[in-house]
Amino acid sequence: MPMQEVPLKDWGDFLERFSKSHEGCLIQLEIYDRKNVSQISSRPLFLKSITAEPSKNGRSPIVIIVGGDKTTEVGQLVRHPSRLLLRQDSAGDDEEVEIYSDQWLFVVRSMCSVREQAERPRTA
Repeated sequence: MPMQEVPLKDWGDFLERFSKSHEGCLIQLEIYDRKNVSQISSRPLFLKSITAEPSKNGRSPIVIIVGGDKTTEVGQLVRHPSRLLLRQDSAGDDEEVEIYSDQWLFVVRSMCSVREQAERPRTA
């Protein structure tokens, strides 16, 4: 399906919803250098959260928190984000979120559907 642009005013709510529905889901985090169109990083990790930090200028930094397991977390700061796009499959499941900044493209690709995620038992 085509990408849908998320309006800037909705970034915080959208990312909160996406995070809650994909928390603990295996994702592929890909980072591309937009200036020379090269892939910098790609690795499967478990999503902890994606948040837009409050900002006075309207372009809030975005923080992606991922982990290899339940005890290890690492954060990726997206400075000066300019676009936020969502791709869904034909069933309406989120496939990926693309976050553009001045130089970088961050792709968060879901490797499980929201339905699969809802069926997984939660651990405390």
